[in-house]
Amino acid sequence: MRRPSPASSRLASAASAARVAAIMRSTCHVIVDPAFYDRLGEPSEDEEDMLDLAFGLTHTSRLGCQITVTAALDGIVLTLPAATRNVMLG
Repeated sequence: MRRPSPASSRLASAASAARVAAIMRSTCHVIVDPAFYDRLGEPSEDEEDMLDLAFGLTHTSRLGCQITVTAALDGIVLTLPAATRNVMLG
């Protein structure tokens, strides 16, 4: 049996880590109160891609783990979606 090269092993490990990171990020989906939404920076392309996997997406959906807390967000209201999607189960 041929052993994988170190480079292909690193690539497989990186791909696996990326899948795990995507799963973890899509679980922090929150719905931002419209009064605060415009105070947030624009979501990155990666965040938008992860939100595409989220259940119950709204116009003010964001990934809570990507929100930088500042004084301007004092009093922010976040709502958790009614359900989540476990992408590991398909």
